[in-house]
Amino acid sequence: MYKILYGWGVEGVKRIVTEFSPAVERTLENAFNSRGKSKLDSWYLFEIVADPDYEGKGVCSLLMKDGLKRTEPKPVHLEATKARTRDIYARFGFEVDEEHQFGRGKVDSNGLKANGETATGYSEWVMTKVSPS
Repeated sequence: MYKILYGWGVEGVKRIVTEFSPAVERTLENAFNSRGKSKLDSWYLFEIVADPDYEGKGVCSLLMKDGLKRTEPKPVHLEATKARTRDIYARFGFEVDEEHQFGRGKVDSNGLKANGETATGYSEWVMTKVSPS
């Protein structure tokens, strides 16, 4: 969200309310309905990070494994904002429900103001993991 606020300013707040939130909510509603589940009976993973000195050493994997054990049997949903993190979450069993592209023509892939060819927009993937139980 910082990227949007920094890159788009007040316009970014408007986009969150009028574009981002409704798009994510529609996707989640469809994803949960298609699985016969309720979003109200699920967990939302806001963020998981490791100190840069510990990146690549399995810290986030340990946190994910432990956290996912604690959420069972309820579904977990999130929004990945980088292809790299989307792929990491997929390794933990999250499925992409839908990809959204925001700010095309206004911001770059990092959500910062841009013009011309660099104004590709900001990608995010709505993802859900449903426990097998």
